[in-house]
Amino acid sequence: MKLSLLQRTIITFILISALLPVSPAWAAPPRYVFQDLGVLPNCDISSAHGLNNAGQVVGYGIQAYPFPIYDRAFLKNYGQPMEDLGTLGGNNSYAQAVNNSGQVVGTAYDAVGTYGRQRAFLKNPGESMQDLGTLGGNESRAYGLNNAGQVVGYAQDALGKVHAFLKKPGQLMEDLGTLGGNSSEAKGINNAGQVVGDSRIISGWSHAFLKNPGESMFDLGTLGGTTSVANAINDAGQIVGNSFNAAGVVRAFLKNPGGSLQALPILDKFSTSNANGINQTGQIVGSANLAAEPQQLHAVLWDKGVMYDLNDLTVNLPFPGALHYATGINDQGWITVSTGYSSGAGLLIPGGDLSPSINLLLLD
Repeated sequence: MKLSLLQRTIITFILISALLPVSPAWAAPPRYVFQDLGVLPNCDISSAHGLNNAGQVVGYGIQAYPFPIYDRAFLKNYGQPMEDLGTLGGNNSYAQAVNNSGQVVGTAYDAVGTYGRQRAFLKNPGESMQDLGTLGGNESRAYGLNNAGQVVGYAQDALGKVHAFLKKPGQLMEDLGTLGGNSSEAKGINNAGQVVGDSRIISGWSHAFLKNPGESMFDLGTLGGTTSVANAINDAGQIVGNSFNAAGVVRAFLKNPGGSLQALPILDKFSTSNANGINQTGQIVGSANLAAEPQQLHAVLWDKGVMYDLNDLTVNLPFPGALHYATGINDQGWITVSTGYSSGAGLLIPGGDLSPSINLLLLD
């Protein structure tokens, strides 16, 4: 019986796979292709802070020269130039997150006073920025939103205290309170409305918190040290962030529902770590400091309980160690990164060449 090309290819692939030695490399996540995201017109560098499942990336560009220096929020659709999102009347703006509908949140300066006030904003596609207001004070900042358009961040109240807020569409900001101290900040929200962030406790230290809808803040504790911060939560209720451990070292953590904070594994070459984002499949991204060069950051990924240096998984780096930290990851595994190359903002897309011999076979 004569086999078709597809049948021969599949059989050959299976035979080769069976003969290959089993090693950790084959359990590793896909390799990545690096894309420089470029810069806004009149800006010198850019910083990417989040992305959605459509591959839309948000962040801000920086004009460092000539003066006056200004920062400007951007939205970049895949394959298209960056879009300047404007401001609320002042000079600067910063985009922090984008949901799957293309709604963007962040912070922008208004035109009130000499320098303007920092205000949380929401920008709907095709519309101007909307000032989300405050809790009675002057300033606010937005850090996260979910697919229902619920926004979280922090805002000043009438006494000037900074409290975490939740802003639902068509409603006033809700003060989420604190863990007993005088301030709190909300960093992330999932599609179930669960909010995470950090808050001062009575002793004055900051602890990571989880706030379920209709409930008070819950103190997530630490890894044995004094402080902790929760940066993101997925729809399964998995929370990531960083905390001091009992030895006073900052380590990235994962908290599964019903469990306590667990330190994420760390490669021997790193000394400290931080987790910034988690997708719906449980992949986590962040950064880690090199033990030999404490000021040098590398972008990292945790996948299925294993830590990887993203510099080692990227096939077309402009130079070794170019990826400094990872800020976000979508459900397709695309990752926003900060680099020491060109614009500064980059995007990692899975699909690099894991096995040239097998790829050549499949193309035969």
